[in-house]
Amino acid sequence: MKFAKMSGYFPRMPRPKRPLKMPYEGPTTPAQQRVIDDLMLGHTNKDIAVSLGIAEQTVRSHLTHIFIKYGVENRGALILAEHERLERLKCQASTAADNELTPPPTPPQPQGRQAAPIHHSTRLHRPASPAAR
Repeated sequence: MKFAKMSGYFPRMPRPKRPLKMPYEGPTTPAQQRVIDDLMLGHTNKDIAVSLGIAEQTVRSHLTHIFIKYGVENRGALILAEHERLERLKCQASTAADNELTPPPTPPQPQGRQAAPIHHSTRLHRPASPAAR
């Protein structure tokens, strides 16, 4: 067994990647959304920092928090996740618009002859007695 280990017979197992934190499903902050918008346009961290008037380290910090929220490891995966999110929003908006245009279903009409509604009076009508006259 010692020979096998020394000769490299057993391949070395790759080190596990650092586990990602659980994705946070909350909404992104306005600052994070601006960073995502610029990232979607293909800007570098430096370009994003200049366009937003913030430090490049702040952009990196925003991206780290965005990666955690989206549950991704890199910029490419973030761009894909953002495209999927935008597609879902577009589908939801079109479904909502379709629902607004569709009139609500009408209740089914009863079949056959219907009895006239009965009206109840609060006063009892009695014939007047001869003594009351």
